[in-house]
Amino acid sequence: MKGKLIKIFEILAVVLIILVLLLYGAFEVWIRNYADASNLYKKARVYKGRHGDKIYKLLMNLSGRAGSQNAYRALGEYYLFEKKDAQTALGYYLKAVKTDTFNSYRVFRCYQDIKKEKEGIKWLKEQTTKGNDYAYLVLGNYYFDKAKFKIAKDYYKKGTKAQEFFSWLGVYRCSFGQKDYQEARLAANKIISIEPKNTAGYTFLGEICQAEKKYDEAIKYYIKVIELGGETVGRIVDMFFLQGKLSEAEETVLKLQKKYKINVDLALAKLYFRQNKFKKGFEIIDFSQKLNSYECYILGRMLKEKNKYQEALKCFFKARQKGMDTFSEIPETYMALGQYDEAILELKKMIEEDKANKSNNLQYNFYCLSRAYYGCKKYDLALNSAQKAYKMGHLYSSNVMFNCYLNLKMYDKAEQLIVEMKKKKYPHFGGDIIMIYEEQNKIDEAVKYINSRSDLNESQKAQKIAKLNNRQKNKDNIKK
Repeated sequence: MKGKLIKIFEILAVVLIILVLLLYGAFEVWIRNYADASNLYKKARVYKGRHGDKIYKLLMNLSGRAGSQNAYRALGEYYLFEKKDAQTALGYYLKAVKTDTFNSYRVFRCYQDIKKEKEGIKWLKEQTTKGNDYAYLVLGNYYFDKAKFKIAKDYYKKGTKAQEFFSWLGVYRCSFGQKDYQEARLAANKIISIEPKNTAGYTFLGEICQAEKKYDEAIKYYIKVIELGGETVGRIVDMFFLQGKLSEAEETVLKLQKKYKINVDLALAKLYFRQNKFKKGFEIIDFSQKLNSYECYILGRMLKEKNKYQEALKCFFKARQKGMDTFSEIPETYMALGQYDEAILELKKMIEEDKANKSNNLQYNFYCLSRAYYGCKKYDLALNSAQKAYKMGHLYSSNVMFNCYLNLKMYDKAEQLIVEMKKKKYPHFGGDIIMIYEEQNKIDEAVKYINSRSDLNESQKAQKIAKLNNRQKNKDNIKK
């Protein structure tokens, strides 16, 4: 009996060992498969903090044994985007790039984030001599962003071995930027030959025709984009608008909707607003279930430009309901309507959210709040908000500060601000010592100051004095 039990335990032990080995093998396979960068990054966003760190430490330990360089890429993404540690991320991307040169993009991004862009450029140029063709594309993008189209184009053309489609896309962007429509057309046709079902090439041909003012030809290419599943209805409307054929535009859009079963709500709403048919446009906004948050936002901006502020507010609120951050559009629209209290309430909420999220919008929203307070003549609160924005680096807030100093009769502060802004050489500051003299009704001193300015010729001095006298007359007339 005892011997049988020992045999059973021995068999169970062997089975257990086999199971452990199988599970270990399955785990190794899982790690190898899971080490795909995109899947890893999705997992990273699920697990935050301590748990996320554990997962990535495990991957770090196993990446070499599992034979997956993509694990290094995932670690790079984790440290770059989650930990905001570009220096550590750079180390992992440099390992990942050895087997996948696509990671050259991220390597250069890390060099930029750690303020070593020149070293990054040097590294990319060295990589081109080592057979890394993706480095050409990264260099092309870099010089394109600097608007150095000729240099960028040369790099894009050398990068065709790495990614032919994106290389020719880069050539197109550079040629179009140089207004070299002949080479731009060649690049667009090359893109079509590489990926015939991709909408990019036909969109580019439409853009070239549009730039050449061949609007009917552009429409044909934009319709081809729709046939391939793209969205260029808005561009088609623009082509008709540029020719003054708005009635034809509506007819064409409705035909395209019927033929291709596409959503044309945004294009029609914009068309009606251009024709000042606001009622028809609002009907689409009110009843459309297809307009997404961004489209509502775009319509709001369009209505705002047409001074239809109440209607613009509806669009912005609709965009917000659909999940979009409308930034300062809602409070600014309230201010345009003279509804400063509503603007202040909105901005206070936004500022609290900005503080919680450490948002870059904080300084601008303080500036907007200063304008709202200024609009309802709460100059002390306006000054406080403008000063906060200014300290955060929003120099344009200095204009609100200056006007508040004048209204609060803080003339010494106003003069100090003029001196400070001259030192900063900020071109958008509108404060002037003449305004301080005017506010104090020291017109004679203002005239003396104008005559003493060596940067003005006699004609300019006379013009300034005339304007000063006219403003003073208008003030006197208002008092009467």
